[in-house]
Parts: sequence; structure tokens; C-alpha cells
Amino acid sequence: MNTDRERSLSIGSLPAESPFRSPPCFGCADRTHSFFTTSAQVAHQIFSARRDDEGDEGAAGVVEQLRCKLTRERETEDGGIKFMTATAHIPNFGRIKPRRKGLAAWLTHHTFRRLAQLGVFLFILFIAVQHLLVGEESGTITASWEAYCPMGGLETMVKYLTTGGSFVSHTHLSNIVLLAAALATALLARNAFCGWLCPLGFIQDMTSRFSTLVQKRVPAVRRAVKTLKTRGQRLAGLDRYLRFLKYGVLAWAVTGAAVYGFMVFRDYDPWAALWNLLELSIGPGVAVLALTLIGSLFVERPWCRYACPLGAATGLVGALSPFYLKREVEACKACAICTKACPMGLAVHTATTIKSADCIGCLECVDECPREGALELKLGLPVFGH
Repeated sequence: MNTDRERSLSIGSLPAESPFRSPPCFGCADRTHSFFTTSAQVAHQIFSARRDDEGDEGAAGVVEQLRCKLTRERETEDGGIKFMTATAHIPNFGRIKPRRKGLAAWLTHHTFRRLAQLGVFLFILFIAVQHLLVGEESGTITASWEAYCPMGGLETMVKYLTTGGSFVSHTHLSNIVLLAAALATALLARNAFCGWLCPLGFIQDMTSRFSTLVQKRVPAVRRAVKTLKTRGQRLAGLDRYLRFLKYGVLAWAVTGAAVYGFMVFRDYDPWAALWNLLELSIGPGVAVLALTLIGSLFVERPWCRYACPLGAATGLVGALSPFYLKREVEACKACAICTKACPMGLAVHTATTIKSADCIGCLECVDECPREGALELKLGLPVFGH
């Protein structure tokens, strides 16, 4: 159902042969349209109409985001002189969300997501430190951090199934159980595990947040980062291809563990490298971890975007989830605030439905969207694609 509201705006009638004929419509997709008053006059009338309906806040930005389509309604002849009237179709943008105040400003999904991420990270930190302090040779048995990694379940899965219960070294039954839980979560809520629970994703989020805070407070750093990003735009076209790299890493990690009987990915895993540093163990994974953290200063979640094999697996399973995000075109003003908020760099403001395997279900786009009803969580048939 089309909820666009059409308002006929008289923009004047001047002779078609007038030398004051205006240029093509401001903001119009069809650049061949012409009319006989200035673009500023039309923009002002639309701005005034929106201000009458929604006040100053509702009218803010409507001119720069104007998507009017001026269509020739009729031509008449009066004494051999042609006249024209135009109709402007004004999108019925969703109303601006009320600003949260007091406690409501803190009780948001963003707060709960950060608390969930922090809770998982602190739990793994406690397990790792406890295991390190107690030691493997003591009489007390403690679980290592590896027992709580779903990625270990992926790597040991083939051996576990083909040998009737044997595990690849450094893995346990708990890894299989956690992998099953992560995949079940993906089947229900897409990649929400990555967006809400993954501790490595949390570390990348905090690194990016630190970078943002420094840039706000140190102009020199802000200018330097902006310059680097501007120069890096030449490589932006590689982004869509680099995102396929994680599926190659997934195939290598699973196949390598099945063929060789040990975790070939472990030495290069930045998550494993982080905890190995507690034991003063340094390997190639430390270099990958360093690159991930440095990259997070400029690009949000670089490991998740391009190289995470677990995210690749949950993303593929998540494509079968019945839940997805839908952008209501009639309520959206295409301001791109949602796209800027997306930690995975998805072009939310131009999509109709957000079903990408790269979506981590963080809902930051929904939270940041200033318009009511522009982005909504929907339930429907699972469909692959964007």
C-alpha cells in the first residue's frame, strides 16, 4: 500500500516561450523535467508544507533531501500561448522520534548489547586467568578459555563425527555444544551471536570507539584519519570482494583440521593469540591480532568483515532465519544515518530489506534512525540476498 501523500502545488503559469524558463527540477530523478518558476520557489513551498504538518524539526533537511517529481499535468492553449501546471509528489516521511530523556536515554538496546558483550568478555577473562593461576599440573581441574569457543566446535566437528567421538587437540565436547548453540541462534536471529555476544567483536567495537573519542578531542588526529580514509577511497571497490575471504578461511580451517588432525587455524587466530599472550606465547596470531586492532582504529570490525570463519558459518546459517530488517521507503528520508551507524559497513539507507549474511543483528541502525517506522524488524519467509 502506497502511503505517499500527494499535494498539488501551484508553481505558476508562464508562457512556454518565456525567456525565464527555469532549469530542471531541483532533486528530481528525471533531469528532463522543466517548469516555469525557480527551484527555490518550489523547494520553499514544499518546506513550508512540511513545517505546517510537523513543525520546524519535521521540516529540517527536507529541502536538501527533496525527492519531488514534477510531472506535466496539462498544457492548455490560450491565444496560441502554451501554459503548464505542475504537481509535486511529496514523500510522507516518518515523524521524528521523540528524544529520550533521563533514565530512558540509558535504557536502550545499545546499553543492553554492551552489557551482554562485556559480561561474556569478563567471564572468559575470569576463566583464562583462573586456568593460568591454577595451572594444568595441579590437582584442581579448571577449564581453559578454549573450552568456551564455538570455533573449536567447527574445527573438531568432522573428526568427532567420523571417529565416533574423538576430538582434535585443544577442543572438548563443550565446543560442539557451543557451536550448536551459536548456529541455533543464527537460525533464529541471524548473526546476533556476533553482534551481541562475541568478545572479539566487543574488543574491536571498543577499539573503534576509542578511535572516535580521540578524533573528537584531538583535531590533528581527526584530520590525519580523514586524510587516510580519503586516500583509501580508491580501494573501496575491493570491499565487496574482500568480504568473501572469510569463507575461504572457514574452508581452510575446517578442511585442514579434518585432514591433518590438528587446528591449522589456531596459530593464526587473533582470539587465541590474545590469551596466549597471558602465557607469554607469541606466534603469527599476534601479528594478526595487531593488524585487527590497528585496522579497528580506521574501519569498524575489520576481522568480522573480512576474515572471521565463525562469522562466515553463522552468516550462512542465518540466511535461513525468518527475521530480517525492512526499510520502509515511504517513511525514510535516505539521510544515511543508519548506514553510518552500521559497524559492518552495509548500505542500509539504499536497501529495501537487510538480509545480508554480513549483518550481525546489532540493531544499531534501528536505534540511530531518527524517523519512526523507517526501519523495522520483520518476520517472514527466509530469503537469501540483500
